[in-house]
Amino acid sequence: MAVTWNVTGFAFTFLNGVFTARLLAPEERGVLATILTISTLSYIVSALGTNTAVRTFQPSVPAASFRAYFRISAKLLVLNSLVSMGIVAWFSWTNTIDFDGLYVLIWSLTALTFTSSQLLDVLNAVGLNSQSARANTFGHATTAFVLGVGFLLEGYALVFVIGAYFAGFAFRIVTLVVTIRGRKLDLGQMDPSHPHFLIKKGVRFWGMSLGETLTFRSDQLLLSALSTTYHVGIYAVAVTPAGLVQIISNSIGQVLFRQAAVHQLHARTIAKWMALVLSLTVGYALVLSLVAPWVIPLVFGTDYSEAVTIVRILLIGEVFLSVYNVLVRVLAGYNRPLPASLSSTAGFIVLVAAFFLLAPTHGAIGAAMAAVLSYFVMAGLVVVGVGKTLRTQLRSRTPNSKTA
Repeated sequence: MAVTWNVTGFAFTFLNGVFTARLLAPEERGVLATILTISTLSYIVSALGTNTAVRTFQPSVPAASFRAYFRISAKLLVLNSLVSMGIVAWFSWTNTIDFDGLYVLIWSLTALTFTSSQLLDVLNAVGLNSQSARANTFGHATTAFVLGVGFLLEGYALVFVIGAYFAGFAFRIVTLVVTIRGRKLDLGQMDPSHPHFLIKKGVRFWGMSLGETLTFRSDQLLLSALSTTYHVGIYAVAVTPAGLVQIISNSIGQVLFRQAAVHQLHARTIAKWMALVLSLTVGYALVLSLVAPWVIPLVFGTDYSEAVTIVRILLIGEVFLSVYNVLVRVLAGYNRPLPASLSSTAGFIVLVAAFFLLAPTHGAIGAAMAAVLSYFVMAGLVVVGVGKTLRTQLRSRTPNSKTA
């Protein structure tokens, strides 16, 4: 069910990409991509890993109650506002992007992104992955509906498009609140002796979440700084069809996260699902690579024909990324924040270094090549991390000779 809802959600995400490409010129599409990236990045920075910590410890540790999680999230929402507006101010100060007249809308969008993302992981923490995916899908569908109305009425203003995403996040929050109340989840109690438990534990996972988001999102920010908004717009369009296949690895990774957190995950299960993920990802990559010269101009418009080459490069990275998406969540569920954080942080370092080498001269194509290198490093490190974790667990279950 989680896969089904996520597939539906990604269909709406793809539709949103088509609508925004049709409604906006490449330069404006680049501004939109930058705003959405700021929204996601500010959430990860300000959440301090609490979203991952609540999923790892809520099933077994009273101090990780949802009541404590909500109270901490309310405080971190203030930090989220400061971070998001700080990033916006930097772009404005450096004259990279003109956000004139959009500040209030951007601030509101980032606040809604933070709130909805924190609530999504409440459902994931109790194993309601399909309900979480359903709520997320409803949000994407709402955005698609508003954009569709704008497309029919020829509403080309950038502020209208941002408003459509605003509506999507708002409806997602409503759906999550209704679901949480309807399920009558036990919110638990505050633990006065451990008031900052989730933050202390979350910071350990923060490197994983931050490095992961920096790697997945800062490519467009870096491209904005090192190239032009035109290249950002082309790159953002290429990311949409290439990233569609992530639905499989993300969905399976979420389920395996929960199994690992409750100590019900075994090596054979991981291997079985990884085989399925890789076969589906490689098959999708081959098919899309063949049809991209016809599909991209047809769906997004001839202005985005340059995105075909970028799509093909990114599809190579998607194979590596599918491995990472599954196994990094396995590490988080096993409470192994160090190898998880190391993999994402290393990926970000490689991405930045490659960007400075490739993006200034090769634009969006250089950005795509940098992303592939980064995903390769991330995938390799999580494979090593999971392998070490499974070997450690095997040794702990096997009695030594003296005990025997």
